Amino acid sequence: MERIVAAGDSSTPFSHFVDTKKISKEWLYRRASPTTVTNVGVLPLGHGKKSIKSFLRERLFPPTHDIRSVLYKSLAKRISHNSSMFSEHMYQDFIVESFPKVENSSDIPLPSFVSSESDIPTYLLNEVGQFELRRILLCINHQFPHVVYCPILPPIISLLLHYDDSPSQVFAHACHLIFSNVRSIHYIDLSEAEGAISTDILKDFVKKFAATSHKALLGLSTNPSDIYNHWLGVLFHALPFPYLVNLFDMYLVDGYKALFRMAIAVLKFYKRMGSSSSNDILNAIHEFVSEIKSKVSVSLLCRKAYGIKLPPTKEIRKLYQKRLVSGRYVPNALKHANQDGKTPWRYIYLVRNVTSSNLDENLFSKLYCWLPSRISALRPTMIFSTEKSGYSIDALFRASDDRAPSLLVIKTTSNYIIGAYLSSDWSERSDKSFFGTGETFLFKLSPEERYYPWVESEEKHGFARGMSVNNDDGANSVCSSQVSDMKWYSPAGTRTGHGITLPHIRLDSGTTSVASSNRESRENFVLPPIVSSPVFQDSSPSPSSLNATDSKSSMKVRQNQSIEGSKPSKQSTELFMYADDNGIVVGGGNGYGLFLDNTFLNCTTARCDTFANDPLVPEEKFVCACVELFGFTD
Repeated sequence: MERIVAAGDSSTPFSHFVDTKKISKEWLYRRASPTTVTNVGVLPLGHGKKSIKSFLRERLFPPTHDIRSVLYKSLAKRISHNSSMFSEHMYQDFIVESFPKVENSSDIPLPSFVSSESDIPTYLLNEVGQFELRRILLCINHQFPHVVYCPILPPIISLLLHYDDSPSQVFAHACHLIFSNVRSIHYIDLSEAEGAISTDILKDFVKKFAATSHKALLGLSTNPSDIYNHWLGVLFHALPFPYLVNLFDMYLVDGYKALFRMAIAVLKFYKRMGSSSSNDILNAIHEFVSEIKSKVSVSLLCRKAYGIKLPPTKEIRKLYQKRLVSGRYVPNALKHANQDGKTPWRYIYLVRNVTSSNLDENLFSKLYCWLPSRISALRPTMIFSTEKSGYSIDALFRASDDRAPSLLVIKTTSNYIIGAYLSSDWSERSDKSFFGTGETFLFKLSPEERYYPWVESEEKHGFARGMSVNNDDGANSVCSSQVSDMKWYSPAGTRTGHGITLPHIRLDSGTTSVASSNRESRENFVLPPIVSSPVFQDSSPSPSSLNATDSKSSMKVRQNQSIEGSKPSKQSTELFMYADDNGIVVGGGNGYGLFLDNTFLNCTTARCDTFANDPLVPEEKFVCACVELFGFTD
């Protein structure tokens, strides 16, 4: 058979990676007009999801239809994705560096997310196609080490290679799925936890939409869970190729919802037509599916699958999100590891599409690893930015009212990225006292990553100080349950000292208004004489009565005393948040963990008893280049 020459002018739509001898003579070739092929090629520009689904369901194009010369490329390109995470050049560069002399697929090792050779279906690919399939898989393994479990990826790449002559483009299309930022559709499992969730969701759907089939499985097998655990293998390794390509059409539109529908339809037909006396039910189902063309036509099977009224894709996506953050699906080997199964890639879908001048999605997803579980299931939304609202503490207060919890993220003029998770909103500042809960924590993200939770969490739950990833997913939640209803006392030595204020910031006489200064002027700003963050002890005066020299010297002495082993009092370890018209504080007791003045110019960081943190920047004083505050939404 000849390869395609131009849209609508071909005798086969297959790429040169396909072995033409494997193409069945039973698959009648169908030709579409050049206009139809062209229209499919521009689907991303002019068609919505509903019209595409109707278009594909009504026609069920065979593997040899020349519309397939553009169909998969078009469907893959229309998947919204984060293009900053990859490029086609990644594949080209990888091949040049890693395969200068390798010519046989047998010389290419298996990627870490593939268990055996049998997990890589070649379908109709010739030797050159199988060689490219292995190289693309290994390139993904090399470029994206977070992909540790992905049984669906080898079939995806193999199918794409059937209709695309460019391996680098196939690599890019696979990356569209891996880095999809379509909020409503789940396209791919990238970990064992996600794979287990997919299996459980399918099982729940079978129980609800094919109850008799599920009951039949219970009667046919002592371990029906084993059948569900291999459901993807049954679909992608047993379905005949004409059935599989039509399933893949709908998968590129609907994601896992299409796969769930097909799996349920297969089980329904097996219950009616399959063996009821097999000793090995899994192999019996696999054999039934591989021979399904003798029992059920592709049109009947697809019609049955599409007729199953599953929840909307958005609701299915929410099922993944809720189960993923529950901790139930963390592998046993990881439950007591440092990361407790929480990795940045677990949350990357939540932070995609968030516009921030301080954080890219890589840093944002790392920050999510430290959030309490109930919060890490929500999406961040920016509620304040100095770039939009100016360098005004009042504007930040207005934005944060009734928005708790929140994330305060600061980029300094020296390009440090630091901040705090705030358990309460700043409207509580009216009491002139410290407030907040033990969920509050400090962090730094760049150039290094450190997490500083409440010291009481460390003493009670064994937290590691200054760890780079969250050590216990539920620890902050435990703190919250103990302290969430408590009101915190004055930052002065006694609980009756409600009249204290943060010190006024002294600026040089020539300093212009910060609210009207732009980002560039802040980066060139010369730090004026600074009033150090005030320090509190039982007998210490209020910060407004301290001058700069006394405050700075007392802070140094008290920090040294704390470092030498004196145990902080309970009072000094429960100073979470404080604010007045002169600025805000996060963390107190023998120093301020984080202090921002009301102009964001004279800011400091020091060790404090509440978080026992290292200073968040080496110089311990800094100017804010950009301050952002994020809230959370469902």
